[in-house]
Amino acid sequence: MKIASIYKNPIFVLGAAILLTQTAVAWLSRFFVYGAGHVERPIILFLVLEFVSFAFYFAAIEWVRRLPGEPGGQHKTIFWIILIGILSRLVFLPSSLIQETDPYRYIWDGQTVLSGENPYEHSPEEAFHNRLAPARNVTPEVYETFGEINHSGVKTIYPPFAQYLYALSQWFTPWSLAGWKLMILLAEIGIFVLMLGMLGKMGMRKEWLTLYAWCPLVIKQFSNSLHLDVFALLFLSLMVWVFVYERFRLGFLALALATAVKLFPLILLPLAFIWTWRINRKQAFQGLAIFSFTFLLFYVPFLTAGRSLFEGLTRFAGEWRVN
Repeated sequence: MKIASIYKNPIFVLGAAILLTQTAVAWLSRFFVYGAGHVERPIILFLVLEFVSFAFYFAAIEWVRRLPGEPGGQHKTIFWIILIGILSRLVFLPSSLIQETDPYRYIWDGQTVLSGENPYEHSPEEAFHNRLAPARNVTPEVYETFGEINHSGVKTIYPPFAQYLYALSQWFTPWSLAGWKLMILLAEIGIFVLMLGMLGKMGMRKEWLTLYAWCPLVIKQFSNSLHLDVFALLFLSLMVWVFVYERFRLGFLALALATAVKLFPLILLPLAFIWTWRINRKQAFQGLAIFSFTFLLFYVPFLTAGRSLFEGLTRFAGEWRVN
Protein backbone atom coordinates (compact mmCIF):
# COMPACT_ATOMS: atom_id res chain seq x y z
CA MET A 1 0.00 0.00 0.00
CA LYS A 2 1.41 3.39 -0.99
CA ILE A 3 1.99 6.00 1.72
CA ALA A 4 -0.03 8.58 -0.21
CA SER A 5 -3.08 6.32 -0.27
CA ILE A 6 -2.96 6.01 3.53
CA TYR A 7 -3.44 9.73 4.03
CA LYS A 8 -6.40 9.73 1.62
CA ASN A 9 -8.26 7.29 3.89
CA PRO A 10 -9.09 8.83 7.28
CA ILE A 11 -9.41 5.44 9.00
CA PHE A 12 -5.66 4.86 8.71
CA VAL A 13 -4.80 8.19 10.30
CA LEU A 14 -7.44 7.78 13.02
CA GLY A 15 -6.20 4.28 13.82
CA ALA A 16 -2.63 5.50 14.14
CA ALA A 17 -3.80 8.32 16.42
CA ILE A 18 -5.67 5.90 18.68
CA LEU A 19 -2.63 3.63 18.86
CA LEU A 20 -0.44 6.62 19.75
CA THR A 21 -2.73 7.81 22.55
CA GLN A 22 -3.11 4.31 23.96
CA THR A 23 0.66 3.88 23.91
CA ALA A 24 0.92 7.13 25.87
CA VAL A 25 -1.60 5.82 28.42
CA ALA A 26 0.37 2.58 28.77
CA TRP A 27 3.59 4.58 29.34
CA LEU A 28 1.80 6.81 31.85
CA SER A 29 0.71 3.77 33.87
CA ARG A 30 4.20 3.48 35.41
CA PHE A 31 3.41 6.56 37.50
CA PHE A 32 0.38 4.91 39.12
CA VAL A 33 2.21 3.42 42.07
CA TYR A 34 0.32 1.34 44.61
CA GLY A 35 0.20 3.14 47.96
CA ALA A 36 0.80 6.59 46.49
CA GLY A 37 -1.89 9.19 47.13
CA HIS A 38 -4.24 10.32 44.38
CA VAL A 39 -2.53 13.71 44.28
CA GLU A 40 0.75 12.03 43.32
CA ARG A 41 -0.87 10.08 40.49
CA PRO A 42 -1.25 11.71 37.02
CA ILE A 43 -5.01 11.12 36.92
CA ILE A 44 -5.78 14.36 35.06
CA LEU A 45 -3.27 13.62 32.30
CA PHE A 46 -4.62 10.09 32.03
CA LEU A 47 -8.17 11.41 31.58
CA VAL A 48 -7.02 13.95 28.98
CA LEU A 49 -5.34 11.20 26.95
CA GLU A 50 -8.45 9.04 27.16
CA PHE A 51 -10.72 11.91 26.05
CA VAL A 52 -8.42 12.60 23.09
CA SER A 53 -8.43 8.91 22.21
CA PHE A 54 -12.23 8.89 22.39
CA ALA A 55 -12.38 11.86 20.01
CA PHE A 56 -10.44 9.86 17.41
CA TYR A 57 -12.58 6.81 18.17
CA PHE A 58 -15.88 8.63 17.59
CA ALA A 59 -14.48 10.10 14.37
CA ALA A 60 -13.63 6.56 13.22
CA ILE A 61 -17.14 5.33 14.07
CA GLU A 62 -18.65 8.22 12.12
CA TRP A 63 -16.44 7.29 9.17
CA VAL A 64 -17.72 3.70 9.32
CA ARG A 65 -21.30 4.95 9.60
CA ARG A 66 -20.93 6.94 6.39
CA LEU A 67 -19.68 3.98 4.37
CA PRO A 68 -21.96 2.65 1.61
CA GLY A 69 -24.54 0.18 2.78
CA GLU A 70 -23.20 -2.81 0.83
CA PRO A 71 -22.25 -5.81 2.99
CA GLY A 72 -18.73 -7.09 3.34
CA GLY A 73 -15.84 -4.64 3.51
CA GLN A 74 -12.45 -3.81 2.10
CA HIS A 75 -9.78 -6.29 3.16
CA LYS A 76 -7.03 -3.70 3.65
CA THR A 77 -9.24 -1.59 5.89
CA ILE A 78 -10.41 -4.57 7.95
CA PHE A 79 -6.81 -5.74 8.33
CA TRP A 80 -5.89 -2.26 9.58
CA ILE A 81 -8.75 -2.26 12.08
CA ILE A 82 -7.65 -5.63 13.46
CA LEU A 83 -3.97 -4.64 13.50
CA ILE A 84 -4.60 -1.41 15.42
CA GLY A 85 -6.93 -3.25 17.79
CA ILE A 86 -4.28 -5.85 18.61
CA LEU A 87 -1.36 -3.39 18.81
CA SER A 88 -3.38 -1.11 21.11
CA ARG A 89 -3.65 -4.06 23.46
CA LEU A 90 -0.09 -5.30 23.10
CA VAL A 91 1.32 -1.97 24.31
CA PHE A 92 -0.41 -2.61 27.66
CA LEU A 93 1.29 -5.96 28.30
CA PRO A 94 4.14 -4.34 30.28
CA SER A 95 1.90 -1.66 31.81
CA SER A 96 1.05 -1.15 35.49
CA LEU A 97 -2.51 -1.18 36.78
CA ILE A 98 -4.23 2.21 36.64
CA GLN A 99 -6.58 2.74 39.58
CA GLU A 100 -7.23 -1.00 39.93
CA THR A 101 -6.60 -3.71 42.52
CA ASP A 102 -9.11 -6.43 41.53
CA PRO A 103 -6.52 -8.58 39.68
CA TYR A 104 -4.69 -9.25 42.95
CA ARG A 105 -7.79 -11.08 44.15
CA TYR A 106 -7.60 -13.10 40.93
CA ILE A 107 -4.05 -14.14 41.83
CA TRP A 108 -5.08 -15.12 45.35
CA ASP A 109 -8.10 -17.13 44.25
CA GLY A 110 -6.08 -18.87 41.55
CA GLN A 111 -3.36 -19.85 44.00
CA THR A 112 -6.01 -21.09 46.44
CA VAL A 113 -7.48 -23.41 43.80
CA LEU A 114 -4.02 -24.65 42.79
CA SER A 115 -3.35 -25.43 46.45
CA GLY A 116 -6.36 -27.74 46.45
CA GLU A 117 -8.39 -25.48 48.74
CA ASN A 118 -11.86 -24.00 48.32
CA PRO A 119 -11.70 -20.20 47.74
CA TYR A 120 -15.29 -19.83 49.00
CA GLU A 121 -14.48 -21.17 52.47
CA HIS A 122 -12.05 -18.52 53.70
CA SER A 123 -11.43 -14.87 52.95
CA PRO A 124 -7.84 -13.86 52.12
CA GLU A 125 -7.63 -12.24 55.55
CA GLU A 126 -8.64 -15.48 57.29
CA ALA A 127 -6.23 -17.51 55.19
CA PHE A 128 -3.35 -15.09 55.75
CA HIS A 129 -3.69 -14.80 59.53
CA ASN A 130 -4.44 -18.49 60.09
CA ARG A 131 -1.73 -19.70 57.71
CA LEU A 132 -4.13 -21.46 55.38
CA ALA A 133 -3.49 -22.05 51.67
CA PRO A 134 -2.20 -20.22 49.78
CA ALA A 135 -0.56 -18.45 52.76
CA ARG A 136 0.91 -21.45 54.58
CA ASN A 137 4.33 -20.00 53.82
CA VAL A 138 4.37 -16.20 53.80
CA THR A 139 6.77 -15.58 50.96
CA PRO A 140 7.37 -12.05 49.62
CA GLU A 141 4.93 -12.80 46.77
CA VAL A 142 2.22 -13.87 49.22
CA TYR A 143 2.77 -10.84 51.44
CA GLU A 144 2.77 -8.38 48.53
CA THR A 145 -0.32 -9.87 46.89
CA PHE A 146 -2.27 -9.98 50.15
CA GLY A 147 -1.39 -6.35 50.88
CA GLU A 148 -2.91 -5.22 47.58
CA ILE A 149 -6.21 -7.13 47.81
CA ASN A 150 -9.28 -4.95 48.13
CA HIS A 151 -11.65 -5.90 50.98
CA SER A 152 -9.52 -8.89 51.99
CA GLY A 153 -11.97 -9.74 54.77
CA VAL A 154 -14.70 -10.63 52.24
CA LYS A 155 -14.84 -14.11 50.72
CA THR A 156 -14.58 -14.35 46.95
CA ILE A 157 -17.56 -13.19 44.90
CA TYR A 158 -16.49 -14.75 41.62
CA PRO A 159 -18.30 -17.75 40.05
CA PRO A 160 -16.62 -21.15 39.70
CA PHE A 161 -15.51 -21.01 36.06
CA ALA A 162 -13.68 -17.79 36.93
CA GLN A 163 -11.81 -19.71 39.62
CA TYR A 164 -10.53 -22.20 37.08
CA LEU A 165 -9.44 -19.39 34.78
CA TYR A 166 -7.55 -17.78 37.66
CA ALA A 167 -5.92 -21.12 38.46
CA LEU A 168 -4.90 -21.60 34.83
CA SER A 169 -3.23 -18.20 34.73
CA GLN A 170 -1.40 -18.93 37.99
CA TRP A 171 -0.29 -22.29 36.70
CA PHE A 172 1.35 -20.48 33.78
CA THR A 173 2.90 -17.63 35.79
CA PRO A 174 2.75 -18.16 39.59
CA TRP A 175 2.09 -15.03 41.67
CA SER A 176 2.18 -12.89 38.54
CA LEU A 177 -0.35 -11.27 36.21
CA ALA A 178 1.64 -12.08 33.06
CA GLY A 179 -0.33 -15.24 32.28
CA TRP A 180 -3.64 -13.47 32.93
CA LYS A 181 -2.67 -10.66 30.54
CA LEU A 182 -1.86 -13.17 27.81
CA MET A 183 -5.15 -15.01 28.35
CA ILE A 184 -7.06 -11.74 28.04
CA LEU A 185 -5.26 -10.88 24.80
CA LEU A 186 -6.14 -14.28 23.32
CA ALA A 187 -9.76 -13.90 24.48
CA GLU A 188 -10.06 -10.55 22.74
CA ILE A 189 -8.60 -11.92 19.52
CA GLY A 190 -11.26 -14.61 19.76
CA ILE A 191 -13.91 -11.92 20.17
CA PHE A 192 -12.59 -10.18 17.04
CA VAL A 193 -12.94 -13.39 15.04
CA LEU A 194 -16.45 -14.11 16.31
CA MET A 195 -17.62 -10.55 15.66
CA LEU A 196 -16.29 -10.63 12.11
CA GLY A 197 -18.14 -13.89 11.55
CA MET A 198 -21.38 -12.46 12.93
CA LEU A 199 -21.14 -9.28 10.86
CA GLY A 200 -20.53 -11.30 7.71
CA LYS A 201 -23.42 -13.70 8.41
CA MET A 202 -25.83 -10.82 9.10
CA GLY A 203 -24.83 -9.01 5.92
CA MET A 204 -23.29 -6.04 7.70
CA ARG A 205 -20.05 -4.24 6.92
CA LYS A 206 -17.15 -5.85 8.77
CA GLU A 207 -15.70 -2.39 9.43
CA TRP A 208 -18.19 -2.19 12.30
CA LEU A 209 -15.63 -4.24 14.23
CA THR A 210 -14.13 -0.79 14.92
CA LEU A 211 -16.91 -0.23 17.43
CA TYR A 212 -15.36 -2.81 19.75
CA ALA A 213 -11.76 -3.14 18.61
CA TRP A 214 -10.86 0.56 18.94
CA CYS A 215 -12.96 1.55 21.96
CA PRO A 216 -10.58 3.17 24.49
CA LEU A 217 -12.75 2.11 27.43
CA VAL A 218 -12.72 -1.54 26.32
CA ILE A 219 -8.95 -1.40 25.84
CA LYS A 220 -8.41 0.18 29.26
CA GLN A 221 -10.76 -2.12 31.19
CA PHE A 222 -9.47 -5.36 29.71
CA SER A 223 -5.85 -4.78 28.67
CA ASN A 224 -4.88 -2.61 31.65
CA SER A 225 -7.49 -3.13 34.37
CA LEU A 226 -7.51 -6.85 33.45
CA HIS A 227 -11.17 -7.34 34.33
CA LEU A 228 -12.60 -10.84 34.24
CA ASP A 229 -15.63 -9.75 32.19
CA VAL A 230 -13.72 -10.23 28.93
CA PHE A 231 -14.16 -14.01 29.24
CA ALA A 232 -17.90 -13.65 29.81
CA LEU A 233 -17.97 -11.46 26.71
CA LEU A 234 -16.06 -14.09 24.75
CA PHE A 235 -18.67 -16.74 25.49
CA LEU A 236 -21.51 -14.29 24.92
CA SER A 237 -20.05 -13.54 21.50
CA LEU A 238 -19.89 -17.28 20.87
CA MET A 239 -23.53 -17.58 21.96
CA VAL A 240 -24.68 -14.90 19.52
CA TRP A 241 -22.56 -16.40 16.75
CA VAL A 242 -24.06 -19.89 17.09
CA PHE A 243 -27.57 -18.46 17.52
CA VAL A 244 -27.16 -16.62 14.23
CA TYR A 245 -26.45 -20.02 12.68
CA GLU A 246 -29.45 -21.46 14.61
CA ARG A 247 -27.28 -23.85 16.63
CA PHE A 248 -29.43 -23.21 19.68
CA ARG A 249 -28.21 -25.96 22.00
CA LEU A 250 -24.62 -24.80 21.56
CA GLY A 251 -25.86 -21.28 22.21
CA PHE A 252 -27.28 -22.29 25.60
CA LEU A 253 -24.00 -24.05 26.42
CA ALA A 254 -22.06 -20.87 25.59
CA LEU A 255 -24.47 -18.83 27.73
CA ALA A 256 -23.91 -21.22 30.65
CA LEU A 257 -20.14 -20.80 30.31
CA ALA A 258 -20.51 -17.01 30.23
CA THR A 259 -22.71 -17.09 33.35
CA ALA A 260 -20.26 -19.37 35.14
CA VAL A 261 -17.62 -16.69 34.56
CA LYS A 262 -19.72 -13.69 35.60
CA LEU A 263 -23.36 -13.87 36.66
CA PHE A 264 -24.76 -10.95 34.67
CA PRO A 265 -25.37 -12.97 31.42
CA LEU A 266 -28.09 -14.83 33.35
CA ILE A 267 -30.50 -12.04 32.38
CA LEU A 268 -30.27 -13.24 28.76
CA LEU A 269 -31.60 -16.72 29.56
CA PRO A 270 -35.32 -15.81 29.15
CA LEU A 271 -34.55 -14.00 25.89
CA ALA A 272 -32.59 -16.99 24.56
CA PHE A 273 -35.41 -19.35 25.55
CA ILE A 274 -38.14 -17.23 23.90
CA TRP A 275 -36.07 -16.75 20.75
CA THR A 276 -35.48 -20.50 20.46
CA TRP A 277 -39.10 -21.32 21.37
CA ARG A 278 -40.38 -19.37 18.38
CA ILE A 279 -38.23 -21.44 16.02
CA ASN A 280 -37.89 -24.84 17.69
CA ARG A 281 -39.75 -25.62 20.92
CA LYS A 282 -37.96 -28.92 21.50
CA GLN A 283 -34.52 -27.29 21.31
CA ALA A 284 -35.71 -24.51 23.65
CA PHE A 285 -36.33 -27.02 26.45
CA GLN A 286 -33.18 -28.96 25.57
CA GLY A 287 -31.20 -25.74 25.69
CA LEU A 288 -32.64 -24.84 29.07
CA ALA A 289 -31.61 -28.27 30.40
CA ILE A 290 -28.10 -27.89 28.94
CA PHE A 291 -27.74 -24.45 30.52
CA SER A 292 -28.92 -25.63 33.95
CA PHE A 293 -26.78 -28.77 33.98
CA THR A 294 -23.62 -27.00 32.79
CA PHE A 295 -23.98 -24.03 35.13
CA LEU A 296 -24.68 -26.15 38.21
CA LEU A 297 -21.92 -28.62 37.33
CA PHE A 298 -19.31 -25.90 37.80
CA TYR A 299 -20.44 -25.42 41.41
CA VAL A 300 -20.19 -29.10 42.38
CA PRO A 301 -16.45 -29.09 43.30
CA PHE A 302 -17.02 -26.10 45.61
CA LEU A 303 -20.10 -27.34 47.49
CA THR A 304 -17.95 -28.14 50.52
CA ALA A 305 -18.08 -24.41 51.29
CA GLY A 306 -21.72 -24.84 52.34
CA ARG A 307 -23.33 -21.55 53.28
CA SER A 308 -20.12 -19.70 52.54
CA LEU A 309 -20.53 -20.45 48.84
CA PHE A 310 -22.44 -17.22 48.24
CA GLU A 311 -21.41 -15.27 51.34
CA GLY A 312 -19.05 -12.93 49.50
CA LEU A 313 -21.51 -12.32 46.69
CA THR A 314 -24.33 -11.64 49.16
CA ARG A 315 -22.24 -9.09 51.03
CA PHE A 316 -21.18 -7.45 47.79
CA ALA A 317 -24.77 -7.20 46.55
CA GLY A 318 -26.10 -5.94 49.86
CA GLU A 319 -23.37 -3.60 51.13
CA TRP A 320 -21.80 -2.06 48.02
CA ARG A 321 -23.49 0.92 46.42
CA VAL A 322 -24.88 0.83 42.85
CA ASN A 323 -24.51 -2.94 42.73
